[in-house]
Amino acid sequence: MRYTQSLERDVHALHSSAFRGLWGHQERAFEPWAAQTVRSERFLPDLARVAFAGDAIVGYVLPYSQDEPGRLYVGQIGTAESWRRRGVAGALLADMLAAAAGPGYTAAALDADADNPTGAAAVYLRAGFKIDQHLVAYTRAVS
Repeated sequence: MRYTQSLERDVHALHSSAFRGLWGHQERAFEPWAAQTVRSERFLPDLARVAFAGDAIVGYVLPYSQDEPGRLYVGQIGTAESWRRRGVAGALLADMLAAAAGPGYTAAALDADADNPTGAAAVYLRAGFKIDQHLVAYTRAVS
């Protein structure tokens, strides 16, 4: 299903629960999250997709325009934990990518944690994404 603004709080709730405890996820209140995502001037609501099971959102994909013409960025994609490994993310990506061809998008990019325990990297490869670069990030306490 296409995204509508009336779903923004439900998508935020799923985002919060889907990533809680993963990759050092930092919980963000709705307004700051919305400002950086679904209310961003680069957000492409006509290409965003959500998946439902009954009345509950079980997955979403949120794309954004980039400075490079014809290229979009998949900023957020998430699936409810109980719906992972059922093809939800892949179906959402496929639908969004098919829709993106209409307005002239020719390339899509996304970032993924190589150690993502949800199997996301395999979903992206099956959807036709190719690894462009590897990045390692280091952190340490300053105390």
